[in-house]
Formats: sequence, C-alpha cells, structure tokens
Amino acid sequence: MSWPDVSGPAYQAAKAGVVAMVRAAALEELGRGVRFSTFMPGAVDTPIMDRRPQPPDAETRGTLRPEDVAAVCLFLAGLPDHVHVPELTILPARLQALGRTS
Repeated sequence: MSWPDVSGPAYQAAKAGVVAMVRAAALEELGRGVRFSTFMPGAVDTPIMDRRPQPPDAETRGTLRPEDVAAVCLFLAGLPDHVHVPELTILPARLQALGRTS
C-alpha cells in the first residue's frame, strides 16, 4: 500500500485507488494467465516534483532516476509465467523508510 509523504493527500489517495483497482482486476482475471503488478517507486527525479506544494531541494531530487523505474518494469515483465509479484515498492537506498522523502 502507498505510504503518505509530502506529495499531498490527493496524490496519495489516487495511488491507493490504483492499488485497489489492480487487486480487483487480478481477482477478476484469476485463472486466465493475466498477471497484475502494482509498482510503487519512491520519489523519482522527474519534472512532476516541481509541481509539489513544496518542491524538494537538490539533495532530495537526487533520489531515484527514471532509468531505475524502467529497469524494475523490465524485471517485472521478464518474470517467468509461474512467478507473480503483486506489489513492489522501491526506495532510494539512502532513505530505507517508507514515507520518508529526505
């Protein structure tokens, strides 16, 4: 499940809604060979960070990079058919705590 951070309650609610939708879709498609994964990266250094109520400083922006997210997506897509990862959260190694963004 998504953990709150400084990105704001509306964003957090949207993330929680996606998790619920994916869980429901996985239940609906059970037995049809379709796998669903909810991948929740921590703060990723993208332009959307500039639109936060309090944009992060340069040190915090040096968190995850888009290529980190792409690597995890490739990992999930490349899993054998008999393996399922329902939810995956990644964080910058220096944080090591959900909800922390600095």
